[in-house]
Amino acid sequence: MKMNKKLSAALALSMVVGATTTVPVMAETTNNPEKTTNDTTKSATDLRNDANAAKKEYEEAAAASKTADQELETAKKDAENAEKAYNAAKNAADLFIVWQNKKVDLYQAAKATEDAERNANQVDHDRLMSYKDAKQQLEYSNDFLEHNYDNIATIEKNENFTTTYARYLQLKNDNEKKYQRFRTFCHDFNLNEDANENDVDEEYRETFVSYKKASEKAKEAFAKAETQFNENRTQNENYDYAITNVEILQFDIAQIESYIDNLVNTNAVVKTYAEVLKAEKKANKEEDDAHEAYLEAKKVYGKSFNSQNKWNREVGKAKNALNKANDVLADKKTAATKAKDDAVTLKAVYDKAEQKAVAAEKAEEALRLAEEARKAAKAKPAKVTLKKVKSKKRKTVKVTWKKAKNAKKYQVAYRRKKSAKKWTKWVYKVVKGKSYTNKKLKSKKTYQFKVRGLNGKIKGAFSKKKKVRVK
Repeated sequence: MKMNKKLSAALALSMVVGATTTVPVMAETTNNPEKTTNDTTKSATDLRNDANAAKKEYEEAAAASKTADQELETAKKDAENAEKAYNAAKNAADLFIVWQNKKVDLYQAAKATEDAERNANQVDHDRLMSYKDAKQQLEYSNDFLEHNYDNIATIEKNENFTTTYARYLQLKNDNEKKYQRFRTFCHDFNLNEDANENDVDEEYRETFVSYKKASEKAKEAFAKAETQFNENRTQNENYDYAITNVEILQFDIAQIESYIDNLVNTNAVVKTYAEVLKAEKKANKEEDDAHEAYLEAKKVYGKSFNSQNKWNREVGKAKNALNKANDVLADKKTAATKAKDDAVTLKAVYDKAEQKAVAAEKAEEALRLAEEARKAAKAKPAKVTLKKVKSKKRKTVKVTWKKAKNAKKYQVAYRRKKSAKKWTKWVYKVVKGKSYTNKKLKSKKTYQFKVRGLNGKIKGAFSKKKKVRVK
C-alpha cells in the first residue's frame, strides 16, 4: 500500500524536529506518546515541567531584581536627602561662626569708637561732640532729602508730568556743559561767540559750527523744559514746596559736609574718631548681613543652635547619617547588580529549557500525526470499481459497483452535461450497499457518475467516471 501525503509529511516533520530534541522517535507499536525507547531520556511532559519550573525561577528572580531596583532608587533618594541635610547643617554652622566673628569685629569697632571718645581731652571732646552732632544732622537732612525726592516722584506720577524734576536737571546740566565747551573753544582760539562761521578760520571752522549748534540745541531744549517745569511748580503747590525743600536741603547738606570736612582735616583726634566711626558703621553692616545669612541658612536646615559646639555636634550627626545612607546605597547597588545578574542567568536557563520543551512537543506532535496518518492509511477504503451505469427506464439511472475493502458506506457523485464543454456541479449522495438508483433525472440528458468508499471520516479514492444518457 502506498503512503499517503499526510503520513509522509508527519514522518518528515518528526525526523526534522526529532533531530533537535532529546525525545526519540517512537516505535510504531507505542500507543503512549510520552513513552520512549530510552528510560534515561526525558519526555516532552518532563521537559515542559522543567521549562515551567525554570520560568517560575526566572520570574521570581525578575521580581526580586525589580524590588532590588526600587530599593536602590529609595536608597539613592535617602542618600541625596542625607547629603542635602549635611550640606545645609554645615552651611548653617559655618555662617553661625561667620556671624559670631562679625559680632566680635563689631564689638571691637564699637569699643574703638568709645575709646577714641573717652580718651579725648576737653577741647578735642567738644570738637568730637560737634562732629557727632554734624553727622547726625547730615543723616537727618539726607533722610529728609530722600523723603522730598519721593514726594516729587509721586506728584509727577499722579499728575503725569512729562517734564520731571530729574529731566529738568539733566537738560540743565547738558546745557551748561555744552555751552562751557563752546565758550572754552572760543576763548582758546580768540573767537567771538557771536561770530559768523565764514569769519572763522577754515582749519577749525567745522568744530566751531559743531560746538555752537550743539550748545544752541541744548539751550533750546532746556528752555522748553524750564518753562514747562516752572508751570508745573506754579500749578501744584505741594510740588513747588517739595522742590524748594530739595534745593534748601542740598544747600544745607553741602554746608554740613563742608563743616565736617573742616573738622576732620583740622583736628587729628576728630579724624581718628571719624575713621573708627566709619569702621564701626562698616562692621555693623557686615554683622547685619552675616546675621541675615545665618537666619536664612538656619531656616533652610530647620534647626537652630546658639553655640558653635552644638552646631559642630549637629554637623557630626548629619555627617554620620550621610555615611550610613551611602553605606546602604552601596549595599543596595551590589544587591541590585547581583539580582539583575541572577535574573539574566535564569532567563538564559529558562530560554534553553523552553527551546527543549517546544522541540520535544513538536516532535511528539509530529509522531502523533504520523501515527494517525498510519492508522488512517490502514483504514482507508480501496478505490471503487464501477460495474455498470445503466438507464432502462425514463428519468432513471442505476449504478452498480464492486465491494471496496475497508468501505463501510459509499459516496455517489453525479453531474449533468449542459453543453459540449460544460457540466453542472457534482451532486453527492451517501448510500449503503453496492448500488444506487436515481429516478429524478432529466430525460434525454447525459450524466456522469463516480463512486468512492467511506470509512467514517476517512475517504477513499473516486472510481473512474462513467457516462450514461437517460431515457
